[in-house]
Amino acid sequence: MKRVRIFLIICFLLVLFSLVVFAEQPKYELKFSTAATPQEPQTQGFMKFAEIIEQLTNGNIKVTIYHSGQLADQKTQVLGTMRGDIDMSDGSPSWFSDLVPYPEIGVLEAAYVFKNLDHLYYVVNGPIGKAYWDELRKKSGLVVLDTWFLGTRQLNLTEKAGVVRRPEDLKGVKLRMPGSEAWMDVGRGLGAQPTPLGFNEVYMALKTGTIDGQDNPLPTVTAIN
Repeated sequence: MKRVRIFLIICFLLVLFSLVVFAEQPKYELKFSTAATPQEPQTQGFMKFAEIIEQLTNGNIKVTIYHSGQLADQKTQVLGTMRGDIDMSDGSPSWFSDLVPYPEIGVLEAAYVFKNLDHLYYVVNGPIGKAYWDELRKKSGLVVLDTWFLGTRQLNLTEKAGVVRRPEDLKGVKLRMPGSEAWMDVGRGLGAQPTPLGFNEVYMALKTGTIDGQDNPLPTVTAIN
């Protein structure tokens, strides 16, 4: 009888322990916002990230990707992440520069700063980049998990803008630029008339003639065409 009682107590403790362990593994659902479309490589990467996270946590953490600006545009999603309305989002130094505000970090996205891709990764993933990311965290609470090279930016113009071979050919051209001062400076430096416009508005603006051109990496241009 004593053995039976001990066995029952052990079984009860094992069941209790399993319930406690189960209770200590709450489920989390995270919202990830991006203005990119599902066809773009970064969105494909985000979806793979969500898949791996769910696998590694046995389904306890689920990351839902809201693409194409479903939750917010590029600027608003950064602000939403800072406020805690959005759990995760993609961003860029130029947005952090204006919105945190942290103007010094804008240099990481300045035109013609990096010699090549190796140089870029050496800076942003090395001690220099870490110093910027650490300061960004202190100022805004944003934590940079990784960096991504999307590609060099390509200039696309309507027929109205004509042929552009030299910077002076851009004089008077209404060139869409991301709405940050760092990128507006690039547009002015090229001699164009920089026009700030949200990414999701670019295609229609080109079609209606609101802008004469835009620049983006080729994967982005292909995705919105």
